[in-house]
Formats: sequence, C-alpha cells, structure tokens
Amino acid sequence: MASKLLVFNAALLLVGERKLASLTENREPRRLLDDVFDGGAIKTCLEAAYWNFGTRSLKIEFDPSIAPDFGFSRAFVKPSDWVRTAVVSASEYFRPPFKDDQFADEAGHWFADIDTLYVK
Repeated sequence: MASKLLVFNAALLLVGERKLASLTENREPRRLLDDVFDGGAIKTCLEAAYWNFGTRSLKIEFDPSIAPDFGFSRAFVKPSDWVRTAVVSASEYFRPPFKDDQFADEAGHWFADIDTLYVK
C-alpha cells in the first residue's frame, strides 16, 4: 500500500508543486494536504465504489448482549472502521450471497437469523 508521503507527493506533482522530503516539512502544501487527508478524504474515496484494495472479508459472531426487540434474532456489531458493506452471506465463500430480506444493515449493526455472518 502507498505511504502517506507517496500519496502527498503524487498529489503535489499533479498540481505542479515540488515534492515533500518528509511529512514533518513545514510548508503550506503539506498542511493543506494534512487537512484534506485527516478531514475524511480517505473515507469519501472508499465510499465512492467497491474498491478491491479497500475491501476485506470478515467472519463475525453475533453479540449475545444485544437482543433485538423484533425482526431478526441475532445482532452483529460492525467494526468501528467499517465503511461499506458489499456482500453478506452465511457461507465463508459468500455463495450464495444474502438477499435483502435475509439480513438488515442498520445503525452500526447487521441483523440476521444465524449465529455467524460473513461480510465483505
């Protein structure tokens, strides 16, 4: 994966600025790139499409401390860095993928009627 410095230098090259020697260099372009980078640019790019480099597979067990009031019987807590759900399945091979009526994706959780969920 590209380092932050490589990403910054590629962006600077595109706008005709000279490269940074380090991420601590005290120049306005670095400070502006810091603001963009730390201000959600990565999340925005990851949300824009289903990027292979930004997709991971996860096996997750239901959280027994959460008892849904109605609907699906099991709740699964999403990781704090989860950006976008591409596939949900009961199979580690993601075949067949769940249809919309087999799970719910709501408010930081997935809900389903199985004990183990596989997600991408």
